[in-house]
Amino acid sequence: MSKVENVEPLLKDHKLSAFRNPDCLRNFVNNPLLSDITFRVGSSGAIIYGHAFPLVTASTVFYRMITKLLKDPEEDVVVPDIEPATFVEMLKFAYYGEPTLSAQNLVSVYYAAEKYELLGLLERCLRYIKKEESAVLKIYMTTNVPYKVEEACLAIICRNPFVLFRSPDFVNLFLEKLETICSCSELRCNEDQLIAAVKTWLNHKSEALQRGTFEKLLNIVRNRKQRWEDYHCKKRTAFGQMSYTTNRCEDIFLLTARKDLLLFGVGMYIGCKDSKLPMLISVDLMSNEEYIRNCQAYVTPKEDVFIYDLMFEKLTLKEGSQVTVICKGPQTDDTKLAKFALFNQTLDWTGDSSVLKLESSELGHTAIASIYFQDVADEILI
Repeated sequence: MSKVENVEPLLKDHKLSAFRNPDCLRNFVNNPLLSDITFRVGSSGAIIYGHAFPLVTASTVFYRMITKLLKDPEEDVVVPDIEPATFVEMLKFAYYGEPTLSAQNLVSVYYAAEKYELLGLLERCLRYIKKEESAVLKIYMTTNVPYKVEEACLAIICRNPFVLFRSPDFVNLFLEKLETICSCSELRCNEDQLIAAVKTWLNHKSEALQRGTFEKLLNIVRNRKQRWEDYHCKKRTAFGQMSYTTNRCEDIFLLTARKDLLLFGVGMYIGCKDSKLPMLISVDLMSNEEYIRNCQAYVTPKEDVFIYDLMFEKLTLKEGSQVTVICKGPQTDDTKLAKFALFNQTLDWTGDSSVLKLESSELGHTAIASIYFQDVADEILI
């Protein structure tokens, strides 16, 4: 342990004037001034200076450690399992509550916070994950990720998986991590979109890995048994006069946010009596005459009519803002094929209208079935 023999000269030189500042402890992190504890940290045994008073109040682990050191004040504290930079960030939190977190250090800081039972720092790490969506993939890809960190990362990934899919780091994801993602029924994407992401990942792997892995991942995806409730969001459902029609199933809706909300996708009716060939559907979102989301899919009809969820990257809308939603229902080259649709003149909507207002500008037929959204205040992460 280090020791200051004479404080009086420091007082005369005003070197302790920081104590008059509410943030005075900020200046004492890893500072030999008045240090009464010496840590030897990391594989190199780097010296880091500590101060008993802020540490004993930070956690019971530090309290027990320091009261024990009082019996042998010349003994250094050896911390071989935490690197110096991480230890300093932990001290920043213990001294004045403002660590510098990043995708690169979050896992190691969380480990340090667990070791020293700094509950506030554990919570700060989890809040960082929820706030910094762009950092989540790098954190998730780190080795030896603690369970709660991995859980928080997966919750973010599930809420907006398209950010993950388009990230350059996605193709570097470990197979076991990808398997975990593929098994999550809470992913806000449909089965085809997830399989397309798996194929992108496999395209960057060796042929040997591709041969045995695709079927395995495909089985994981198809065993998820996903339902719309798994999206953990609200849904407004269209209903009205139903029929099969040879007319175009294309409609334009004006969507108005009555609260701050998040928009995730559109469900489309798929039904055709006379064909089992893939049919094109698409959804475009526009704001101020600019396209802000565009997605399409070729969907094969089944024996019965079903709803196909066309999901897209999360779109945040402020209260009072409007977007135009252009829904193009099943399209084929055969104009005589009858497709399942709703007659727009009878169209109405179930669900929470206090958050989302929908107005149709057409009087023809539409294949729209549902809108998936959530008001920001209710977007609760697992």
